[in-house]
Amino acid sequence: MEDVAARTQGRVAANGIELAYETFGDPGAPPAVLIMGLATQMIAWPDELCEGLARRGLFVVRFGFRRQLAASASQPNRTADLRRITVPTLVIHGLHDPLVAASGGLAVARAIPGSRFVGFSGMGHDLPRVLWPEFVREIAALAAPGEQRSGPGPAAG
Repeated sequence: MEDVAARTQGRVAANGIELAYETFGDPGAPPAVLIMGLATQMIAWPDELCEGLARRGLFVVRFGFRRQLAASASQPNRTADLRRITVPTLVIHGLHDPLVAASGGLAVARAIPGSRFVGFSGMGHDLPRVLWPEFVREIAALAAPGEQRSGPGPAAG
């Protein structure tokens, strides 16, 4: 496997929004796309966590939005778009998030067919270091070869 320290960075524009991205690991490995929500920069996904996923054999892509909050606030409801997602999806959410109630994360998971919701007690709108090993396990398990999607609706975590 390619050195997990090997990283690429770039920017891409799509649908009027500029995305910054960074990758970790072997581009030939199964991808894990890390999306951070609500005006949070991609670097909120810590390097060490991304490297841990790459060591598990994943090609990690983390990205963030430029001017994300303004772009998000001006967009219509995206539920119909979420229903068209066909890749394995894990929604990680803090059950004590002061910015977005856990019901918001659960609504996202319910809108994505076959997705899985994992709520962490005591976690807010952050990624506590103590939970990084659990995040790596959950994401790696989702991306593991042979992972079966459970059908519509999220599984409770």
